[in-house]
Amino acid sequence: MAKAAGIDTTTAAALERLGVCLNYNAYGNTVSDLCFDPEDLARQLLPFVDPMEFVRRSPAFAQLGARYEEDMLRARTLIPARQVPGATMVVLPDEAWARRAIGVLANELTRSHPDCAIAILSPKPEGGFIVSLRVPAQRPVAADEFCRSFGTGGGRRLAAGINHLPASDMDRFAASFEASFRTG
Repeated sequence: MAKAAGIDTTTAAALERLGVCLNYNAYGNTVSDLCFDPEDLARQLLPFVDPMEFVRRSPAFAQLGARYEEDMLRARTLIPARQVPGATMVVLPDEAWARRAIGVLANELTRSHPDCAIAILSPKPEGGFIVSLRVPAQRPVAADEFCRSFGTGGGRRLAAGINHLPASDMDRFAASFEASFRTG
């Protein structure tokens, strides 16, 4: 699309990074988990008619990019809690950086393991977990179908989640996840 619109590859890459960083800043349980309060960040964006000017001149973008890199460096070192052929489950630590990284991490794991179902569990402040699930298109069990088998689950065929998985259900979730998505 960028090429068709006459946007060079360097500018397209910068715009992609801006989009990824803005999306990354939206993940967290509270505003205090985020790098920037979304209202403050929006106010900083408003003066820039051209998003590339924001990328080039805004200290906020530089800070956001640096925090993104730090958080993703940590996220990429996490070791799966459970892993079988075709299914990988990652349990995040109860840290703000992990809550910010969950969306990007889920997408990266999905791209790097395209034949693998990915479940990411993030601790909730009141106990239990939020679950984010990505499933390859060719799998007979859809992500939403699987997640609906847990009380607060739902979503779409390839990406779904569970809003609250009690800690007492974690082993049941893991066993069901592996049984549903194991290959080979």
